[in-house]
Amino acid sequence: MSNKPNSHMWMQLAEYGSAGAFQDKKTFEDLASLMVQIKKREEYNKSKTGLRYTEHLQQFFSLLSENSRTYQLLRDNLAGISLREIR
Repeated sequence: MSNKPNSHMWMQLAEYGSAGAFQDKKTFEDLASLMVQIKKREEYNKSKTGLRYTEHLQQFFSLLSENSRTYQLLRDNLAGISLREIR
């Protein structure tokens, strides 16, 4: 993995996460967990519909959705609930 771009950053993030450094960052942990779920679905060519969003993520996405352009950027690059579902 050392030959891949950003591999050091990913290894550090995993080490910090394993050590519990993000325990008080519930939204971050939930977002990371969601990204893992999405990647697993992509590996098996499954749809992203039906993903479960925690209360923290629902609140986070709701706050960001107040600016729909900004929220759409988040959805395009990471993940998120549709604006229709939020409203």
